[in-house]
Amino acid sequence: MTLPTTKNLIYNAHGTVDMEIDHPQYGWIPFTADPNDSEQLGRDLYAVAIAGTLGVVAAYVAPIPTAAEQKAALQSQIDAQERAQFMPRLTREVFLTQMVAEAAASGLTEPQLYAANIGYHKLKDFNDAITALRDQLNAIV
Repeated sequence: MTLPTTKNLIYNAHGTVDMEIDHPQYGWIPFTADPNDSEQLGRDLYAVAIAGTLGVVAAYVAPIPTAAEQKAALQSQIDAQERAQFMPRLTREVFLTQMVAEAAASGLTEPQLYAANIGYHKLKDFNDAITALRDQLNAIV
């Protein structure tokens, strides 16, 4: 089988190779060479492409997410973590405030409470992690 002329070879996000091939009827058309292609042409083009026979295959460069996509990803991460802890923000903040107030009434400082009470320690660490994610979310313009 004679392979078509190719140009503009570049790896894609799936590890296959995107390129253009010179089709005898349609001229230059986009084509993705895949080692698991159902057609022999796709498998052959992939093999010669990664062997370097067709020239250099450019590296894949992931697209930069938009601000909206970044915000959505961070919000999704925050939501998932809060669901996993069964603790929404307001409930968590009320518990933390109440624990600090009770500790203060007993003469403990917040650092002493943190060191002495594993429940407070874990809840405070979780809250700090969520706060850091929210700060990242709010910093995206």
